Amino acid sequence: MLNENLPEIKEIKTELHFPTAMASSASGDSTLVLKPPIEELRTTYYKAMKKFVARPTKFGGFANSHVFSAMCDANARNLVRVYEACERLFTRLETLLYEYEHWGFLARIGGGGSVDLDAVMETTLQEPTDWEINFKTIRTKRKESEKIPDSVKVDCIHLSFVPFKRSLDELIQRFTDALLLSLRKSTLNHIRIVEDFVDASMESLNKRPHSIDEISAAQLEWKDIDARKTDVQTQYQKAEKKKALLLAVLGGGSSAGMSGASLDTSEVETRLSQLPTRWENFEIALEAFNDMIEEQRESLKGEIETHVVECNVEIDKLREQWRAKRPVEVSSWEDEVLAKVYTAMTEWRQRMDELKTRCLTLTSNCAAFAMNEPGV
Repeated sequence: MLNENLPEIKEIKTELHFPTAMASSASGDSTLVLKPPIEELRTTYYKAMKKFVARPTKFGGFANSHVFSAMCDANARNLVRVYEACERLFTRLETLLYEYEHWGFLARIGGGGSVDLDAVMETTLQEPTDWEINFKTIRTKRKESEKIPDSVKVDCIHLSFVPFKRSLDELIQRFTDALLLSLRKSTLNHIRIVEDFVDASMESLNKRPHSIDEISAAQLEWKDIDARKTDVQTQYQKAEKKKALLLAVLGGGSSAGMSGASLDTSEVETRLSQLPTRWENFEIALEAFNDMIEEQRESLKGEIETHVVECNVEIDKLREQWRAKRPVEVSSWEDEVLAKVYTAMTEWRQRMDELKTRCLTLTSNCAAFAMNEPGV
């Protein structure tokens, strides 16, 4: 072709780049860019082509100075074909660029662009398979990136992919690291949920109730713990699966391995290794709860019987004191004497009310424990 043989445009060099973080964030666009840009390439190319086409106008000739300058006018149709060929060249270049345009999304999510990668992962990645699919996709994309050539020549335009490939490797690695961090964070969150549940449950299950109200409250807590147990077991299983995936990805030697990936997993492994023993102790405490409640009920029955005896003693004592000290008649109707009588009667009333309240409580407790009604 003509443009391949012109010394002025023997080779026009350009490089493919990802858009800068600032540009991607400002415009929300992830279009790949050329440096120099295609507009500048087009200007350079057409400037050289125009210079070549205009050469005949510079020839002086021997007799007639207008002989050569008329060549341009005489070949106007052919010149149109030349410029059409130029447009086809840049169309081919744009088509080539379009083949790599799908990589541009990495600039938005992995290069400090308009998308908050951590927030996206936190909302979209939930199940272990979500991370597994993404890791498989990354491996596939990494293999695709390895097939990208270092450079491509489109006629006289030499397009270098070296800076693009370098940035692409960095973005893929950054995305991989973000996935690993997200997976570790999610795993630790599952572990924390299980740990908090076990700690709170053990605290409730190890408390000994000392009244019928406390026993009722403890039984309600037990039912709540037992109802939540299945959901927490699911959290436990997810933590195990995510830990296994995390270690497999970081292992490198397995099919799930990620080249160049590294992350500290000691906290995940340590805390998760302690859960089986803690969960087993929780299961034992949960199963032993009803036996403990029954044992406590028998213990409380004995306490109630003791309280009934004590209450009867107090009633007898109050009755004897009343018979001995109650005012039979008022010796004087003076205010001072009446005030003393009123004070004494008020104290007797308070003591009787207290005993009455104790009797009602004991009667209620006996009924709750299916005991005979106390003779108080």
